[in-house]
Amino acid sequence: MGESIFEAVVRESYEEVGLKVKPLYVLAIQEVKNPKQFRDVGRHFIFIDVFCRASSTKVKLDGSEVVGYIWASPRKALKLPLEKYTRRLLQFYVRRPKSKHPVIFPETS
Repeated sequence: MGESIFEAVVRESYEEVGLKVKPLYVLAIQEVKNPKQFRDVGRHFIFIDVFCRASSTKVKLDGSEVVGYIWASPRKALKLPLEKYTRRLLQFYVRRPKSKHPVIFPETS
């Protein structure tokens, strides 16, 4: 409560993976209802995907929300087994026009 979107991105990035980031712009907004990855039913999320620059590549996992990672280019990451929301964001990122206007993805089945 009381945090801007960019303030929340800075805080969450540091809390969850130990990275200091500089948010640059909102890349996309995704609506997600009842994602399969969550055990609890009735979840409804609005993801605000923010493009950031990190000041380092040294990751420190929080051990609860994030338990592993790899560094990969967006194109190489698309070859990995990703959940559909991350895959959709990466596909948009590699194909997007060079505009800094966000795209909104409504929930899809």
